[in-house]
Amino acid sequence: MKKIKVSLWALCALVVSHAAMAATTLEYAILKEGDPIGKEVVVINDSDKGVNVDVVTKTNVKMLFLEFNYEHQRREVWENGELVSMHSRTNDDGTHHEYSVTRQADGLQVLYDGKNKNFDAKALPLSLWSKAALYRNVLFSVIDAEPFKTQTVALDDNHFKIDGDITRELWFADDGYLQKAAFKRKGFLIELLRK
Repeated sequence: MKKIKVSLWALCALVVSHAAMAATTLEYAILKEGDPIGKEVVVINDSDKGVNVDVVTKTNVKMLFLEFNYEHQRREVWENGELVSMHSRTNDDGTHHEYSVTRQADGLQVLYDGKNKNFDAKALPLSLWSKAALYRNVLFSVIDAEPFKTQTVALDDNHFKIDGDITRELWFADDGYLQKAAFKRKGFLIELLRK
């Protein structure tokens, strides 16, 4: 009987531990001028020191007789509120990009398509699932590591506008995660709407 009690307590501890480490999944519809063109799924897993974030984005746009496909996968590792590493793979309609980011003592080291770049320690990828990017003046593309100088204006408690080299209008839900994003791409309005 004693063995059963120990095993039962161990099982309870495992279940509680698993529940505490359960993933948060955010699903977004991607719209172009109000029409659905794809989806993005963000899975946030708690870790001992922070969170691991996996992002998968897929879009398919048809215009006249042309079809454009976009696929993106990314893993971000955050510890104590700071980005520690990121790995990104993108297929932008047949053009492939792959890069990784690693936090070093003096900043962020980026290996992009076989070439090294360095960013200031305060720079972050243009990853919009949380409010982290709102508080940085240098962001870089999650596709090709292109740097952007930006500033953020709070339009309301949960409504912000990033402006500068790029523009993004962002709304956050009460849970602190992105609810909606809006921006122009090649003259078209693109929106991410959380389901």
